[in-house]
Amino acid sequence: MLGTLAFISPALIAGLLNLLRPLWVYRRGLTTVYAVTSRRVMIIRGIGRRSVRSLDPAEIVDVRCRERREGLGEVMISTNFSVRTKNTLARRTWWFYGVPSAKEVAQLVSELTKRRSQLLLRAGQFVPLDFSAPK
Repeated sequence: MLGTLAFISPALIAGLLNLLRPLWVYRRGLTTVYAVTSRRVMIIRGIGRRSVRSLDPAEIVDVRCRERREGLGEVMISTNFSVRTKNTLARRTWWFYGVPSAKEVAQLVSELTKRRSQLLLRAGQFVPLDFSAPK
């Protein structure tokens, strides 16, 4: 009996977490703002205690979207970042949930990344993230 209970408990907890995930995503979406500017991609979370994450276009390696009815969907952005302790690159995935016109947002992020890459290739060196300055 105890062995059966030990097996069922983790499965029950995993099932409950899967059932509650849509509610968690919905609640988090109420206090999250996503922004794509000409220089970076930003994730702003929270009401009273706010956190801001800024994604450098040079670190973005992949952009995908899942679009549902009426254009609403999720945008997935994969970035490379350096792990200081191991001196290697790791990949992190960022999800933008409940985005209206998800396909257009994914396209904007892709264009921002391509423009940044082209400037880096043309210059052969570090280029500041100012795309508005004439060259």
